[in-house]
Amino acid sequence: MLGESSVKSLLEIGVAFGASIKAWKMIWPSALIEGIDLHRMYDLTLENDFKIYNFDSIDIDKAKTITKTYDIIVDDGDHNWKTQLLTFNNYHDKANKFYVIEDVKGIRSLEKLKKYLPVDFDKNVTIFTSQGHKRNFTVDEITERDSYRILFIDMR
Repeated sequence: MLGESSVKSLLEIGVAFGASIKAWKMIWPSALIEGIDLHRMYDLTLENDFKIYNFDSIDIDKAKTITKTYDIIVDDGDHNWKTQLLTFNNYHDKANKFYVIEDVKGIRSLEKLKKYLPVDFDKNVTIFTSQGHKRNFTVDEITERDSYRILFIDMR
């Protein structure tokens, strides 16, 4: 889905200790990589290499302060479906190519996101689970055995 040259910018929501933001930079060294996190759990020297906005992703006024767009936005925040939905509503228009929601917890969370996210799940969403990946899935096909669920939303 993603070629090395196709990613010029990425925003990660939920920096935590900084491992993922560093990994994105290793994958796409010439890309602009930025982050958002409410807490500064990472080593502050990370801010020497990355712009990290320190606020809550569900704060709509703070979201408006980010005026640029990104090829990819990755929501790796608190993994709660309500927060994931609010965060999507604040940032989806800033994703030029893909919006990724990591760690959708529980089948009920997936049902809620499928119900409330304003995207066509049958055309725009691929779900990745421990059992593989599917497009055009029904919630019944995703089982509680799946240890993780990642929604990969094509915003083009």
